[in-house]
Amino acid sequence: MIKPLFYKLNDEKRRKLEADLYQIFSEKDLITVSVKDIVAVTGISRGSFYTYFDTPVDAYSYVFRKVLIRVHQQMMGANAFGSVRQFIESMDKNPDRDFLKNYYTVNEMILEANGESQMITTGEENLHKWMVLVSIHELIRRYFLNPGDKGEILSRLSSLEEWEKENS
Repeated sequence: MIKPLFYKLNDEKRRKLEADLYQIFSEKDLITVSVKDIVAVTGISRGSFYTYFDTPVDAYSYVFRKVLIRVHQQMMGANAFGSVRQFIESMDKNPDRDFLKNYYTVNEMILEANGESQMITTGEENLHKWMVLVSIHELIRRYFLNPGDKGEILSRLSSLEEWEKENS
């Protein structure tokens, strides 16, 4: 749980803590990170960490939601498939690459085991739209698990786009 005192931090301190947590979780996954690692990088005391979060998973979940929102905002556009294609094709230059790689290779399973779904939905999706969104997210996940399969993944994205057009 993210504790209320975290939200009472002044903006500068909270942004610095967010940036430090982002750095840590870009370098370490939830299996290898410890509170000791977090306090060493952030410069906060162990007690302060527990004043803001119950566990490293809580700190990660907070930062991950920020990353998800930023990534989704960057991908907003008239053509979702084109945005996803560009996202995958430019991943080598993406500043979120290491953070997302840790998510897809390790952290996603840990969050699911903890019962924390990270899929952002508006609650208004119909089944067709939901299937497309889940398929797109699965292709992105497959890219991080097997970056060498980028060509095949982009081909499947094109097939999904064709299917979506035919079934809209």
